[in-house]
Amino acid sequence: MHLRGRLLELGPPRDLAQTEGIARMPQPVRAVFARTGFVEDFVELPVLSDQPFPGRSWRTRRGRASTGRAGPTTR
Repeated sequence: MHLRGRLLELGPPRDLAQTEGIARMPQPVRAVFARTGFVEDFVELPVLSDQPFPGRSWRTRRGRASTGRAGPTTR
């Protein structure tokens, strides 16, 4: 899976119990699901390896430095 400037190798999916899945969700997402509808099935995709993606990162494509800071501006 390509995520920003990283290449992640994902392992096989693992079903999670509903209580474990809810507990592992970030709080903002939990709040949205509580108001819009409840999710019953949860799956974990473990990250087996994480390496730099060979190519330009999303920051480079957007014209930003690799540090995440905007470059010098001209007026």
